Amino acid sequence: MPPTLAELRARLPDLTVRDEHQLRRRLDAARSGRDSVRRQAALDALAADDVVKSAMPGRLYKVFDHYKRDEWERYLAAVTDWEREEYLEVLP
Repeated sequence: MPPTLAELRARLPDLTVRDEHQLRRRLDAARSGRDSVRRQAALDALAADDVVKSAMPGRLYKVFDHYKRDEWERYLAAVTDWEREEYLEVLP
C-alpha cells in the first residue's frame, strides 16, 4: 500500500504545493486503480465502436488497438526519472 500523504509530508518537509498535488493525484489513483480502469474502459469502448473501426481500413484497427494496449502496459510498467528522484528516498 502506498504511503499516506501525511507520511510523505513528514518525510519530505520541502514539498511544494505543486508536488503535493501531483503526489495526491498519484496516491489516489494508485489506491483506486482509476487510471487503469478509465484507460481500459476507453480501449474497450473503442473496440465496441463500429464507426471508428470502419474508418480504419483492413487490419489497421487491429494494429492500432494492439499498439495502444501495449503502449498502456509499457506506461504502467515505466518508472520515470521524476519518480526515482522523488520516491527513492522515501521507500522503506
